[in-house]
Amino acid sequence: MKLNISKIKKVLLGLGVLGFFAVSQAALADAKALGDLALTATSSFSGLGKLLFAISYVCGFGLAVIAIFLFKKHRDNPQQTALGVPVGMLVIGVGLIFLPTLLGSAGMTLFGADRQASDFTGSGYEINLSDTSS
Repeated sequence: MKLNISKIKKVLLGLGVLGFFAVSQAALADAKALGDLALTATSSFSGLGKLLFAISYVCGFGLAVIAIFLFKKHRDNPQQTALGVPVGMLVIGVGLIFLPTLLGSAGMTLFGADRQASDFTGSGYEINLSDTSS
């Protein structure tokens, strides 16, 4: 069975556009002013960040399982399946599994442990308009 990538891309793009319009219509229905619309949009970032981390975990475990089957396929017939394919999938899968942890430790490494980053809700970020030092 051969997958048609262009059809899959079209379906995913259509679902994304449909989801965007559904979310924007729901946000506009509740908003009475532009500030309400902005608050609705920023409150949805919490769920979006958690969704991206969940997708990272699921895709990572999925790629790791596929890599195991490709290792078996390579062992059965080395001429048909190159060894680099399952190794690459396993490395990418492990990277996706540890991505949330790596983002936190990379932020501490780059910016120091005393810096407080904003979370998905934006509670750690405040704008000080009187500070002109930067």
